[in-house]
Amino acid sequence: MKKPSNKLARGVKLLWYRLVRMNDTPGRIAMGFAIGVFWGVGPSFFIGPLISVATAALFKANKAAALLGALIMNPV
Repeated sequence: MKKPSNKLARGVKLLWYRLVRMNDTPGRIAMGFAIGVFWGVGPSFFIGPLISVATAALFKANKAAALLGALIMNPV
């Protein structure tokens, strides 16, 4: 059985590779980031990223870019 810290490190590394190696059109990445920035300005730290990923899935935008935009723009 792996240590929890090992699983966390692997998850963070996987997320990093997904963000760096996005294989999507520039328009879909930009739309995902814009959705994340839009929802990330809200006051809630947990709801904003969840809504941004759901909205990105609805509009078929890049979900990883939406999550990144929401986490960057969060006022917390």
